[in-house]
Amino acid sequence: PEREAVATRPVARGERLLTVPETLLMTAESAARGQSVGDSAVAAAVRRGELSEWQAVCAHAAEERRLGERSFWAPYLATLPPQDVHPLSWSAPALDGLLGARSPMRQAIAERQETVAADAEAIAAAGCGLSAEEVRWAAATLLSRSFELGADGGFGGSDPREMLSGAPG
Repeated sequence: PEREAVATRPVARGERLLTVPETLLMTAESAARGQSVGDSAVAAAVRRGELSEWQAVCAHAAEERRLGERSFWAPYLATLPPQDVHPLSWSAPALDGLLGARSPMRQAIAERQETVAADAEAIAAAGCGLSAEEVRWAAATLLSRSFELGADGGFGGSDPREMLSGAPG
């Protein structure tokens, strides 16, 4: 289903359009709390400082997806696409066929695939019990749907109007 936000009146520059409670943000802090299952392997690894912030959020998303309906984020996770729609999960021959072996985009995807593989290894070494495929899905999902909040609470990436409209950022 389509999702959109429409202003019913003119919006002033700097006017707050949306407020999201921190409890609804998937972060390294929520990973450390183990929001859905309490003291999970991921929560313990995050509290021990064994994962980077990015790895913590990837592991958290993968763990929550594995929980299915028991997850605090189940309604949101149910809206996310399967893994195979993101280039991170595509094979080298498929990428070469689509992009050409020398394409800068192909090289960027290969580098990201290597980074995600290293993240999956770090997450496994921390005892989180997640497969490389689960971590790859989480990384692809986070890369395609996340943004960073700056210290002032403002967006640190895409223009929020573009994110809401589905237009490229």
